[in-house]
Amino acid sequence: MNLNYALVVVVLFGTVLWFWKDSETRQKWAFILKDKQNNRKFLAEQRSIARNGGVLLDEIELAAFHN
Repeated sequence: MNLNYALVVVVLFGTVLWFWKDSETRQKWAFILKDKQNNRKFLAEQRSIARNGGVLLDEIELAAFHN
């Protein structure tokens, strides 16, 4: 139920920005939301790894490991 309310708020806020702000503002807002979502996903993955007894790596170590 809370997800529905959050979605409505996001859509309404996005609509307001669409009408009254320029494209740069919309892009900044979208980037902020995307960054928050990526951060939440990263933290959730880290918690999952920690629960399963894995070794936690920071972002630099992860980048070096995957390259």
